[in-house]
Amino acid sequence: MKTFLLYFLLLIVNLNANAQGERFKHRVWIPKWLDVQERLRVKESKAIVLDSGTIVKNTQVYKLNGVDYEAIQTETLKQPKSINVESIVTKLKTTHIAGWANLTQKKDTIFINYWLKNKNVNSDADYFFTIKNRHYQPFAFKAAEIGAITIPFRFRPKISKGAIDVPNTVSTDLNVGLYGGYTLGRVIYRYRKNEDPDPKEQLNFTLGPFVTLSSVALDKNNTMTSDEPITGDSKFNVAAFSTGLGVIAAVNKVRFGVFYGLDFGIGNLAQKWDYNRRPWFGFGFGFNVISLGKS
Repeated sequence: MKTFLLYFLLLIVNLNANAQGERFKHRVWIPKWLDVQERLRVKESKAIVLDSGTIVKNTQVYKLNGVDYEAIQTETLKQPKSINVESIVTKLKTTHIAGWANLTQKKDTIFINYWLKNKNVNSDADYFFTIKNRHYQPFAFKAAEIGAITIPFRFRPKISKGAIDVPNTVSTDLNVGLYGGYTLGRVIYRYRKNEDPDPKEQLNFTLGPFVTLSSVALDKNNTMTSDEPITGDSKFNVAAFSTGLGVIAAVNKVRFGVFYGLDFGIGNLAQKWDYNRRPWFGFGFGFNVISLGKS
């Protein structure tokens, strides 16, 4: 019964701690084959001819003693007159620009904010594309990520010292820590009429370092290689931290991780521990309940 409760507790902690962490510098890759609309608003000047008999109103503003005065003069043209007028014209064209960008979705329209280093982008233009109802568009993405983690299962290889052999072990010590890494993956933007936009990640991989803290119970079974092993039924709890490298893969909302790390006991007593400063392999899993839309 105690073993069942321990595994149940590890599962609950793991489901929460191994959810998707906080994302930074999230970018998607816009492929060159995607039809992107470039919208540019420009000011144009052109000459027009006013016919004779046209009433022209001229307005001039004067400032006197800090007060603005407006003078309006009306004139009826006695002969045709050519004048220049300015107007704002919207120009729209289809373009194909590859590069990293941020995306913002409003109903069926996805606006593209290209990375500033992209030399093919006009900084004065708006870029966007549309998705038909019940259709979707996948993109590759990258991001930096940091979050909480727990590694519930650790496999420690066999240790030999002289005539003493310590067999392989699998530990389920409760631990918690932080990880940071670089994430690559695939995200899908879709449009469904009368539904709010909600981009979904299908698959991603995160690679990076981690550090965890835990408590280790030392006894005669895990201090056998020490020059002064613990004897009898004595037990001592010591703190330990672990660091290493991990790879976390996510398929939809389910996350799996494999890790390689080293244990470091804290304090003089921890030097008796058979696995102090020795490598181990671990794995974990989790369920991501965080939507990409908040990132």
